[in-house]
Amino acid sequence: MKRKIGFVFWCLLTLVKLAAQEKTQIEINGIADLEYMVGGMSSHYYLNGIHKDLKSGAVRPLELNLLSKIRLNPQWSANFRLQMERDEGLKFNQVRLAQANVQWAPEESPWLFTVGRFVSPFGLFANQQLSTARTFVDVPLAYGYFINISEQVGQVDRLGNGTQIPINGRNEWGIPLQYYNGYSNGLKARWNIKPGKSSLEFALTTASPNLPRNFNFDPLNYGVMARLKLQPKYFWKQGFSGSFGEFLQNHPLNEQLVDQTGYQQTLVGTDFVLGTGHFEWSGELTAGFYRVPEYNPTSKRYTQNQNFNAFSAWLDTKYEFPFLVGTYAAWRIETLQFSDDWDQAVLRNSLVLGAKIKDFILLRSAYCFQSVQNSNQTGYNAWRTTLTLYF
Repeated sequence: MKRKIGFVFWCLLTLVKLAAQEKTQIEINGIADLEYMVGGMSSHYYLNGIHKDLKSGAVRPLELNLLSKIRLNPQWSANFRLQMERDEGLKFNQVRLAQANVQWAPEESPWLFTVGRFVSPFGLFANQQLSTARTFVDVPLAYGYFINISEQVGQVDRLGNGTQIPINGRNEWGIPLQYYNGYSNGLKARWNIKPGKSSLEFALTTASPNLPRNFNFDPLNYGVMARLKLQPKYFWKQGFSGSFGEFLQNHPLNEQLVDQTGYQQTLVGTDFVLGTGHFEWSGELTAGFYRVPEYNPTSKRYTQNQNFNAFSAWLDTKYEFPFLVGTYAAWRIETLQFSDDWDQAVLRNSLVLGAKIKDFILLRSAYCFQSVQNSNQTGYNAWRTTLTLYF
């Protein structure tokens, strides 16, 4: 914790020094989220975003963000996001440097190059990391539901929710289809093919997009991602994404593996945004293909690498009330499915009311109806209301 605080002061000192330079421009923004939450009897942070100790109702800070964009000159800039959030949805003490990168935009060129930690060029939700950019409170299932595949132990039946495997003092729960914070480390290039009509992003990264660890290279994995964004009509945006990478993280449990070429993930997906009048529809389809070993906690042995497939889909319908500017209602239906039942299928319906008050306050209240295959059909429901202040 002391190292993190020291790093924050170093960043602030660097900003002050840069601000003293005549040509440097610094933009600083902040976002603070306060949340009231109530969850069903089966609530768990890794399943419906509500910590089991808070399911009876609680008011807690949700997230605090400090963002900065430093423009050194028209070609060079740097971006930072310092994030503080609740650790596993409970204690508000987790600090991370979520984003830190340098960008170069060659003069009179359609290219933009980014090196460091940046927004992953995959899918629609990756660019909705900040609460002010989201319609809903919850992130989609593909980003926030932890499945039975772990970066340390591979595939385990009922991982976390039935099978207890302590790792680093905590019960292991696996990782989502994609990391909910949507950032990757490496080098990214964007080609603005036709301004306002089409663009292509491509990235070489240090892992597949599901790995949640910040700047953790043990071992150093690799990954590639790409996203083609099209706008055929003024009311229609369409995206196509693909990625491939490794996500193994060293741990004594996987040291017995003779073949460590597993822990691979391939993702393909498409997303869209359609708008007309006061209505907007958006959504995303993603197929995930894994090649990982299966771990048996009873014998404490691995099988050879096996294939596991998953599929996710979500659709948002949003209506902005014309009689009250800044207010809206929205409905999201989404699902997460697994081939051969290696995990439990999930279906979620979410309803939200939102209101933007003046230019610095956002209020949202959402109720989620979530069912998990072979589980209590109402135990994962949740009601979350957030107040967001930003500048």
